Amino acid sequence: MNTIKKYKVGIVGCGRVADHHLKFLVDVEKVEIVGLVDKNIDQARLLGEKYNISNTFSSIDELTEYSTVDVIHVLSPPQFHFDLAETVIKNGSHLLIEKPVTLSFEDTQRLYKLAEERNVKVCPDFIHLFNPLVLEVKAAIEKSDPGQLIHAECYMSINLNDISELTEAVGLHWSYELPGGEMLNYITHPLYLVFDWIGRSKEILTCPRQFGTLAQKLTDHVDVFVKGEKATGKITFSFAPKHENYYLKLFFDKGTVTIDFTTQTYTIERVSGVPRTVNRVLTNFVKSKQLMGGSVKNVISFLRKKVVPYHGLKYLIDSFYRHIDEDTLPPITKELVLDVSYAEEEILKQAGKVHFDDTPRQSSQENITKDEKVLVTGGTGYLGREVVDLLVKSGYYVRAYVRITSHTSALEKLGVEICYGDMREANKVAMAANGMDMIVHIAAGLRGSQEFILDSCVKGTENIAESARTANVKKVIYISSFGVYDYLIRRNGDIITEDSQLETNGEKRGAYSFGKRLAEDVAISNLSSKDGPAWTILRPSLLFGNKDDIVSLIGPKIGNFVFSFGKRQKHLKLIHVKDVARAILFSIDKRSTNNCKYNISHEDQITVDELARECNKDGSSGKFHVICIPYLFGLTSLVMLRILKLLTKKSIGMNKIRLAYLCKDLTTNSNDFISATQWHPSDKLLMQLLKEIK
Repeated sequence: MNTIKKYKVGIVGCGRVADHHLKFLVDVEKVEIVGLVDKNIDQARLLGEKYNISNTFSSIDELTEYSTVDVIHVLSPPQFHFDLAETVIKNGSHLLIEKPVTLSFEDTQRLYKLAEERNVKVCPDFIHLFNPLVLEVKAAIEKSDPGQLIHAECYMSINLNDISELTEAVGLHWSYELPGGEMLNYITHPLYLVFDWIGRSKEILTCPRQFGTLAQKLTDHVDVFVKGEKATGKITFSFAPKHENYYLKLFFDKGTVTIDFTTQTYTIERVSGVPRTVNRVLTNFVKSKQLMGGSVKNVISFLRKKVVPYHGLKYLIDSFYRHIDEDTLPPITKELVLDVSYAEEEILKQAGKVHFDDTPRQSSQENITKDEKVLVTGGTGYLGREVVDLLVKSGYYVRAYVRITSHTSALEKLGVEICYGDMREANKVAMAANGMDMIVHIAAGLRGSQEFILDSCVKGTENIAESARTANVKKVIYISSFGVYDYLIRRNGDIITEDSQLETNGEKRGAYSFGKRLAEDVAISNLSSKDGPAWTILRPSLLFGNKDDIVSLIGPKIGNFVFSFGKRQKHLKLIHVKDVARAILFSIDKRSTNNCKYNISHEDQITVDELARECNKDGSSGKFHVICIPYLFGLTSLVMLRILKLLTKKSIGMNKIRLAYLCKDLTTNSNDFISATQWHPSDKLLMQLLKEIK
């Protein structure tokens, strides 16, 4: 009876990518996972629990002392690749390593030389070469014989705002600190896809561009032109588009092949003997047929649950272990790996500015007439920009505390001092507060995971409170939200005052509302504290202004329809962003606001129906119809959604608490704040709205 040789496998680096590797490895019969390695041992244990792996270690040495290891997957950030890979190879274990293999061409060469000396097999995770679509296309090309390859090009765009690892990282994510910045974390993919076809590069020319997607004028787009052994190539990589796109296009002398990784479809165009005018028409029909066939196939695969993220990794892992087992040709050749590594280095030499500079920007303000210095958190945000601008014009010395990835050009023009950090970094918040007399705390996580939003709101406010006490700040102005009130217990027509009941089920209202509600508790606890600075809490209603999309105040627009929760006569609680900035300025200037909380909203009233008529009268936003979703209808729909939840086992994004917040017709006023400060909105509400519409 034949026994299957089992390979003892270790995983080094237990982040998101490790999850994908384990997902496929646990199904490989010849693999026994003997341990997980990560400096963050808690992260290794958490991943181990998911896959029932009990052995976790903080170093490769600990792993190899525990057990012999035949294969190790190095999945750490690239900064550690060379040292970890060298340790693996010297240990005699075969190596599967994430991209980029190393941070330099020289280091990649050294690893392969060492691997050859130790008879160790090396495979980088060039995953898209093993995408089922690519494998299918290669087979189709062999059958159809499109002729000689002339040119290969790959286009890849990434929207960094959609990557939670980057947007939610405390401080600057490690990928930004790579030698090529964030670009090096991705450009390997289009490089190996093109070089796999055109052969070794003879010349490489890189043309960088800055479209303003990244702050500090970092390069956010490159076009790379390559003269290869077999054909020419072009790689375009960009962070600039808001939509992601990813394709490989191959030009042969008898046809063209396009692989679209975004839609998971491909087309093959062949030279035909029909006249050119006829071919122009036929080609579209042929491509349409291929695309439709691919789309139908994708739908079927989805319904059969065969659409698996990182599916190419399964085929790559299978090929690598077969290479070890049977001593077959390597799934990815050494020549391709070295050529990609060389190209990465050459491209980044020509790529321009790729790293953020976190050096604090010193103040160059002029006409400072006030004695107090003011720290503003969230100074690059929608409200923050207005506040900083108004404070500078009013003669205050301003320091802005912002995240390193924020666009600060407007602040730099104002000449304010800029310091970089994250609201969750207590030490950096303390440094920012040092020497300040006043703090205007606006920063909060608006979108992302619940953990990120809650931490940004709550820990951020806690850090401000502690730093304000330590730095002997005189006053903190905390910007809360009208969303902290309990809407469910209110009846239509009720007036919300500063003493109205706050939300008691914030977790059911959504992450942002919950975060602001919890942060409000922190602010209120400091409001009544005798030890430390005075606090003022401002609760603005819905902000608008600066040529914002006024129709969005009614509800989301889909085609010619705008969907609004509540009745057409529901009153909108609005306040212009510039008026909130003025309210903050009044709060700084008036001691009468110390240790008080205020609603900030325009006293004028306008209904959903009235605003819709004004927008349609102007026509600049396009004619639209308002579809209202009354509260009772919404409650009935919730019953249906709950039944659907029981059937599908999927959560729903609506409940009666959120529905009440969206539908209830409540009003408010700023009478208390007006009495304390003599502040008033700068104009009639309708006039402000009309200016925005036009």
